[in-house]
Amino acid sequence: MEKTFCFIIPRTPRQYRTEFRDFLWRQTVQSLRNQLYGNWWAIIIGEREELGDNRFYFVEQDMVPKKKKLIYALEYLKGMERMPDYLIRLDDDDLFSAKALEQLKNQEADCLADFYHSFIEIITGKITQQQRNWLANTVAHKTEHAYQLVDSSDPESYLLVQDHSQAWQPYYEGLRVHYINKMEPFYVRILSPVSITSQAAGKTGKAANDYLQYLLGFGSWSTKPTEIKGFEKALEGLKDAGAYLPELGMPEFRFPVLSLLKNQLMEFLRKDY
Repeated sequence: MEKTFCFIIPRTPRQYRTEFRDFLWRQTVQSLRNQLYGNWWAIIIGEREELGDNRFYFVEQDMVPKKKKLIYALEYLKGMERMPDYLIRLDDDDLFSAKALEQLKNQEADCLADFYHSFIEIITGKITQQQRNWLANTVAHKTEHAYQLVDSSDPESYLLVQDHSQAWQPYYEGLRVHYINKMEPFYVRILSPVSITSQAAGKTGKAANDYLQYLLGFGSWSTKPTEIKGFEKALEGLKDAGAYLPELGMPEFRFPVLSLLKNQLMEFLRKDY
């Protein structure tokens, strides 16, 4: 039987949104609308907005922590007429593959996930794919696992709301994890100069230099956008990000060629040994 999927998307609180973040949100929404498979819906936790699509449901909680938003969504889902086969946590500034659900609709697994984590740099459009020893933020949990309590004394300690880099990999050890083809990833995380993680990494106070060092921590940036499948329309939409460069505080940004070559060499040596 073909599977059903539900996305859970905690929105950025309104007071922290900018025109650029709203642009990224539109790309996220459009990446869901691009789905080749139609048996999905999404629960958005934040202020209600008009999206013109009845597959998007709203839980109107704005100024609460992300973890609490995820809990609200799980509680809301319990009251719906149907429960999905899989739950997918998705941030409101990332892209989801148009092909993934169509390819996985008949898959039997406890978790559907990317073995390689994929990232796109918003200004240059460059892509990197890296192995990590944890599961990415966006995977498809079989619903019974998403609701599993990791602390029996805490009725809100659902697996879905835990830190993905700490809790998910150990939980799924010994269970069926279906890993997806590297060049047809589940989702792509967008990196930008104004993300919380990139700004937190700043050390010198020189925005472009700090951002470059942050990006080089993600590897060689050698994957071509045309090589990954399922994101053709989504990546086309990202090309409009150039209009927001003044807001990002970087009128222009490029990867220095020598820095890229050095990273590629180091990655090659790590693989060789």
